[in-house]
Amino acid sequence: MVVQKVTFQAAEFCRVNGKDPLILSVLHLKDGLEDKLQQWSPTWEDIIKCNTDAVVEVENGIAGLAVVCHNGRGILVNGFAFKQSVSSVLMVETLALRVAVGWARLEMA
Repeated sequence: MVVQKVTFQAAEFCRVNGKDPLILSVLHLKDGLEDKLQQWSPTWEDIIKCNTDAVVEVENGIAGLAVVCHNGRGILVNGFAFKQSVSSVLMVETLALRVAVGWARLEMA
């Protein structure tokens, strides 16, 4: 098993056998305490209502796609959803994929 781990700003990402990045933990910027992530189950309505400024850039000629959004309750990365409380811009870097994630706000219906 090949695990590539990247730590940046407030979150820790890893890649296992070249698969999509998973959020392992979030370090709160204010108190510096590590917070165990709690999964939530977003619906398609939650995702559709999401308004995000995610930018995907493919590197090294390797195709990759990351869908990152925030709906007020958590962050969704390639189908894996986690709660987090970081309001600053997040930078995620992997060998094949770089995603710049801005703070996304839920469009209230």
